[in-house]
Amino acid sequence: MESVILPHTEFEDRTSLYEDVRLLLSPGFLNEAVSVGGHRFCLRSFSAEDFFLLRCRTGPTAPDHESKAWALATSIWMIDGQIVHEHQESLLRIHAMCMTMPTATLGHLYRYLIQLTKRMQEAARRAEAYLYEVESRYTWRGEGVRIMDRTPLRVGPNQIQRLWTFYNTVEDQREQNVFDWAQTKFVAGTQAPKGIQKLNAKEQKAELELDRKRQEVRDRMFYLAMGVPFPTKEESKQFYSVNPMETEQDLKAEMGRWLRGEKDWHDRIIDYVKNKIRRTVEDRRAEESQRIEELQQIVEEERPTSLEMLSPEMAEELRRRSRAPKRVVQDTTHNSAYDKYIAQEPIAGEMDVDPQTGIPRTRRVLDDAALKELREKLERGPEGSEDINSYLETHPPTVGE
Repeated sequence: MESVILPHTEFEDRTSLYEDVRLLLSPGFLNEAVSVGGHRFCLRSFSAEDFFLLRCRTGPTAPDHESKAWALATSIWMIDGQIVHEHQESLLRIHAMCMTMPTATLGHLYRYLIQLTKRMQEAARRAEAYLYEVESRYTWRGEGVRIMDRTPLRVGPNQIQRLWTFYNTVEDQREQNVFDWAQTKFVAGTQAPKGIQKLNAKEQKAELELDRKRQEVRDRMFYLAMGVPFPTKEESKQFYSVNPMETEQDLKAEMGRWLRGEKDWHDRIIDYVKNKIRRTVEDRRAEESQRIEELQQIVEEERPTSLEMLSPEMAEELRRRSRAPKRVVQDTTHNSAYDKYIAQEPIAGEMDVDPQTGIPRTRRVLDDAALKELREKLERGPEGSEDINSYLETHPPTVGE
């Protein structure tokens, strides 16, 4: 299994990836400055209106040099510190200048324009994640659409500005609806408190699911930007399809699944950890018992069986060569997690509920040997260096099966 469980990211991890998104909100375009022939040209990214005008000015059959000249003439908004945007005469003079440029120089400038376009496309892919950031909402509440007025150029709203305005307008309405609905429930709660509690639990669950989806969008943006493959929705379900416990009914349903021995991905991961602890402790104790038996056997074999007189030289030689231990001390170290929670752990699937007391009980009485055999049959621990992904491949969830 190649998929891994990626940790959630924080805003501090993602903030540097939003620089171009912020620029596309205000001033509304990306900028790149380049010096050619002792002059400083400032290029800007295209807006939707720029693409429309460019298609009308060149057409599909225009020569490559002319198309690039018109693209640069449209993109250049400042020359040597002088803003030349929105001046028709300046546009024509810049176009004429670009037409007389050597092909190499024109291509050099055009590559900067291509880089701006690629940055704009990447920012568009990160825009959705930025919408869900707290910074985005604070900026909207503080300045709203006025943020787009702080620009030296009038290039028209771009797609990210339109999306940002639409999302925040809808989000404002949603928050207002939630507030109004909360006031309604406050009044109705005096008459039907249990019904309101159920509604609150359902709405809280929906809110948590919304937060989870938004966090997933932010995490995906970050990891893809860092070049880390992000699990697809199908792969994510393997790790995030965990049954959350929100209500008393959820707890009862989870207890029923546990009694029947049904397990989701979360249960399988817990089983992996338990089995790893169980195998480590039991193997260590088995090795310890074997070592004690070997030492006891050595003591028995080397213990004298009769009295005999030894010369001082023979006694000294025997003392020097003797390796028989005088005392065998058993290792008293222990694993608290194993002793408290694993060694005496009841086996799911081999239990039911006493109809009289409602307390879980074993279906039949098992001796130690049968209990050990049943446990090994139900759960095989990780073999050797088996990692968690390999274990999950061989132990898929059984919920609903």
